[in-house]
Amino acid sequence: MNVDGTNNVRDLGGWGASNGNEVGYGLIYRGAKLNGDNCLSDDGFDFVRNVMGVKTEIDLRNESDDLGQTYAAFAKKSFDLYDRAYLKDDEFPYQMYDDIVKDLAKPMNRKIFSYLADKENYPFYIHCSAGADRTGTLCALINGVLGVSEEDLIRDYELTSFSKQGNRWRAASNAEGTDFDLSQFDTSGGVNAKWQAFMNLIKGAGKEGDSLETCFNNFLVNVIGVNQDDINSMKSIMLGLERDYSSNSNVMEDCTHGGHAVFINGNERIEFETKPVGHDFKRNGSVSYCLGCNKLIKAKKDETDVKNGYSLSEDIVKATSVSKKEMEIKDNRIVFAPYMASKDPVGFILTSKNGTLSYLELTIYSLLIESEDNLFDMNKYSCDLIDIKGNTSTYGYFKLKKDIECTRVWNKEYALGVNATKGKSNSFKGFIDGNNKTISNFVVSSLDGSLIYTSGKETEIYDLTLKGSSLDSYWGSDFLIAYSYGGKLSNLNVEVTLGKGDATFNNTALLGTIGYKEKISEPIYLQNVYIKNLGEKQIDFSSCLGQLYYDVDEKSSLQGALKIKEVTIEGFASSLIAFNSKENKIKSYGDYESIVSILGKGNVESLRII
Repeated sequence: MNVDGTNNVRDLGGWGASNGNEVGYGLIYRGAKLNGDNCLSDDGFDFVRNVMGVKTEIDLRNESDDLGQTYAAFAKKSFDLYDRAYLKDDEFPYQMYDDIVKDLAKPMNRKIFSYLADKENYPFYIHCSAGADRTGTLCALINGVLGVSEEDLIRDYELTSFSKQGNRWRAASNAEGTDFDLSQFDTSGGVNAKWQAFMNLIKGAGKEGDSLETCFNNFLVNVIGVNQDDINSMKSIMLGLERDYSSNSNVMEDCTHGGHAVFINGNERIEFETKPVGHDFKRNGSVSYCLGCNKLIKAKKDETDVKNGYSLSEDIVKATSVSKKEMEIKDNRIVFAPYMASKDPVGFILTSKNGTLSYLELTIYSLLIESEDNLFDMNKYSCDLIDIKGNTSTYGYFKLKKDIECTRVWNKEYALGVNATKGKSNSFKGFIDGNNKTISNFVVSSLDGSLIYTSGKETEIYDLTLKGSSLDSYWGSDFLIAYSYGGKLSNLNVEVTLGKGDATFNNTALLGTIGYKEKISEPIYLQNVYIKNLGEKQIDFSSCLGQLYYDVDEKSSLQGALKIKEVTIEGFASSLIAFNSKENKIKSYGDYESIVSILGKGNVESLRII
């Protein structure tokens, strides 16, 4: 910002904070001193008063700094509603970075955060002499406890380099000169080492696994002695959250850490999860908010699917997603389009006829599978989406709710990722949550007629038992997946009788064709998987895991294609086969040693072949 008579002035707002928030603009400004050899002109004073609207100045110099001129701030020009806090020699907060923990510094830091807790004091102007080191340290404390990342804390500090103060030499710039190469942050000595010591103090206030925001919060509360309520108040102001200052609100019981009980409307007990930081609650109708961690209280959790929507009580007239999309309600049900299915829960604000609000958190599946018809209808409720490269993928999220015994034969048109209407097939991205249920008598017919047509790195199948067979076919058939280009399979029990035919090497139990030529790019993870052959132990090239394609060197092509942990193979003549597409040669691997040799020792952990 161009303020005549000083320099290095900028808004502290705009940085991304925790939980998708953004530090507010126009609340705290930082910069160089306002008097001495920097003296605001009349234009500069008008800009600070009328454009920036500053009400409170925090001067981090002590009283003998700048030849004792700390008394001559621009408040002398009778700025209405203006307050000024400056430091005496015996209460300096820090000269730089780690001095903040000195006993003399703590009272003034507590005083500063008490100022920041009062909405009437905003906007602030924070400065020292250059507006760099002392100012930068306080601003790092403020933004850090708001949840700004360490990388952005460094960027905010380094912006001083673009002022007349010159390069601070804390981090190297990138080759284009448009950003800082944070991987080359210099900690070798001088003020650079001071910054590192400061960050070590912050991180030392937390425990292993704590977020940086939590570490800043713990540092301010437990080391400096800042009041947690002051931090919460500042966060609600700086992140644009409303705050309930009522002393008798019946929102909550005592809030400590992790899984707290909250009362809404006097006697309804709600359990919710939150982070171990300071908590501050506000009630709005029947919805409660934790301002300390900026999360809605989870008044209700549930699950549904695209097919059925979600049934509402008759008094609900409006449902709005947390992304502010108003949902269609038909016959007292929220209607979902296929693309709205997701692996992550979605929050909705429900509005009743009398204006009361409540909160609903829904996991929206493509289809909850409760019958054989549901199983055969999975493709109908999937969604084809095109990425920026023009590639189409099929997205779907499915969960078994009951054990399913099939009476129909499964073929390619039902395989996930196949659009029978358009005659096309895509990679399936999504998951099948078996929910520890069983699909039995699952009979696969025809080439590629597997449960999933093509898997990729975003494919997951877990907690499922699948029992069945593949029919005899000239071209063979695949049981679970026809073409595998990545994905994760875990906690699976697969029991199958493979069909026979003149090309039985195409019969596979688990992964079908694994990659193709040079396209083995994403590993396939198998963890806690049991595969059993219920039929005869065929001497042909029927395979348990699948068939790997390669066209150059066998080992260099196939190393790492599979990552195996806690896998048991029972009753198969061939565990894995490799097909050299260039020379049209097939090789079978049936024992542990040969599997390890082809995949690499580091990629096979606890494999049993019976």
